[in-house]
Amino acid sequence: MIEQYPVNTEIKELGLKIEARRKELADTWEKNYDVQAKATKLKDASLEEFLKGEQEISDLQKQYLAKATAYKNEIELKRMQSGDGNGLDFVPGRRLVKSVGDTILDAPEFKGEGGRFKNFKSAPVAAEFPDIELKTLMTTGANGYPPFVTRTGEIVYQPTGQIVLQDFMPQDMTTQNAIKFIQETVYGSAAAPRAEGGTYQESTLTYAEATVYTESISTIIPVSDAQLEDVPELIAIINNRLGTMIRQKLQDQQINGNGTAPNLTGFLNASGILSVSYQGDAFSALLQGITKVNSNNYANAASAHCNAMVINPQDLQNLRLTKNSIGDYILGNPGAPMGNLTIWGVAVAETEKIAQGNVLTGDFAMFSHLWTRKGLTIEIGYNASDFGNGRKSVRAEIRAANEIGRASAFCEITGLPA
Repeated sequence: MIEQYPVNTEIKELGLKIEARRKELADTWEKNYDVQAKATKLKDASLEEFLKGEQEISDLQKQYLAKATAYKNEIELKRMQSGDGNGLDFVPGRRLVKSVGDTILDAPEFKGEGGRFKNFKSAPVAAEFPDIELKTLMTTGANGYPPFVTRTGEIVYQPTGQIVLQDFMPQDMTTQNAIKFIQETVYGSAAAPRAEGGTYQESTLTYAEATVYTESISTIIPVSDAQLEDVPELIAIINNRLGTMIRQKLQDQQINGNGTAPNLTGFLNASGILSVSYQGDAFSALLQGITKVNSNNYANAASAHCNAMVINPQDLQNLRLTKNSIGDYILGNPGAPMGNLTIWGVAVAETEKIAQGNVLTGDFAMFSHLWTRKGLTIEIGYNASDFGNGRKSVRAEIRAANEIGRASAFCEITGLPA
């Protein structure tokens, strides 16, 4: 093993001086730091003296670096100029050691009688290596120098579910914290043919005001100042991921919200929603759910028309795997392109936000509405103790209301087998 550079007393003493001064300042800071207030008690002259000490350490470090660099260069120059000119390492107090290549070139069998390369091809070269010491094998995995590998700019995100429900319903902005609308609660039609001179039959219409409130869906994440400074693209990544979290939770609330503030009222918890139970055939249950939405509201002259069904991926897989009596898949050839799927003519919205075994059918286009009081907003700033701890907080929020105009325009199908 090659020895390190000989100790330089001047550089060593300078290093010890730096360490002693640094310890002195650290002790002063610790004695004068108020833990509860998270601030130093040093004031005026004492604080100025402390800052002078820090500057002194900085100046000493510069001197140390300059002297150490000059000394290293001096030693390296001596190494290059020493020995027989073959660039052998120079270490004071240690004899020179030839490299493997120089040992072979200096071997008599290699030089030969008539010149350095005379017997190069005619005889094997034998050389002694008395100074070679066998050490632990160096490999890239152990005891060695690992190869440098540049990281790609690719980010592999955790998988997240699709936002699908909002594609089937109208959306608008509002400037109010609540949405009020009028529901027609009674549609009593007495329209009938009338003979000349006969009496007109009286019909009945009744209306009532309904209200849904906007609620906040939000999240926050603290990030250190150093992380934001050192990775400029991180803020864009955080913005994207927090936005996805908010949109996913909004979809979950639209389907499953229990209606107790600050939760939205989801379709499955709307008062008056229709229901169908699985009775042995999934396709039949789906058709019953679609028909119930249409026929129930036709009877009330509400003109509902089921335009989408919300289904869990596991249930949709079971439907895709269903075959007819001759072995063909009912929902189509597995080799065909997977486009926009419809079942019984109704579009399919696939999401894990609805529990396996349940399906939601309904007229989302006519009898639901997503109102947004505050669109998806992402802000960065200081929260609580952020400033004193060198960090910032990134928060995301949306304020929205899920209007369900008529609960009977929706139907929950339950009990589908796993």
